[in-house]
Amino acid sequence: RQWLPPVQLPVVTGPITAFHVDESWIYVAAGNAVHRYDHSGEARTHLLTAERPIEWLSSTDNLLFVQIDAIRSTTFLSLNAHTGALLDRLELGNDRVGGSEIVPAVGRIFGRTQSSYPSDVFYASFNQAGHFTGTGDSPYHGDYPFANQIWSFPDGQRIVDYSGTVYASLPIRKRPDLDGQRIVDDSGTVYDSL
Repeated sequence: RQWLPPVQLPVVTGPITAFHVDESWIYVAAGNAVHRYDHSGEARTHLLTAERPIEWLSSTDNLLFVQIDAIRSTTFLSLNAHTGALLDRLELGNDRVGGSEIVPAVGRIFGRTQSSYPSDVFYASFNQAGHFTGTGDSPYHGDYPFANQIWSFPDGQRIVDYSGTVYASLPIRKRPDLDGQRIVDDSGTVYDSL
């Protein structure tokens, strides 16, 4: 991996609420709108105008995932990353999810519930066509410390939350073999504890 050279984006209307960079594009959400740029910051393409501000963006191969939030609910959208065509929509009703992380290896978006108590690890499953195929949560329902961010391990087989709790991603199960042996920093990097 290497850093891209600095990119000067054209004037963006509204505050930037989310961004994501993949091997092909730079995605920028400004308020309710999502635009795609090439890596030079040129070739701006409008992909979406949502009904509410966008909180999170991520991509896999040819799919772009968008998270739209209200005070007590979350909506996930999947789009064709090349055309912006809407492929599917998942409304979570009274569940608000934060700290989302996509794990393409297992076809899931993970996050932490934030509008219900106790907070729990949440997932939305998706297939290669970009259709949402189900949702679920961990069986622990607050047994472990509250955390508001999820990161995945490079192989996608484990996720870790901000509290340092490590879970297997399929199915969501706490990994007691890693208890107290690892710590996580703000970037999601996991280290052996001292």
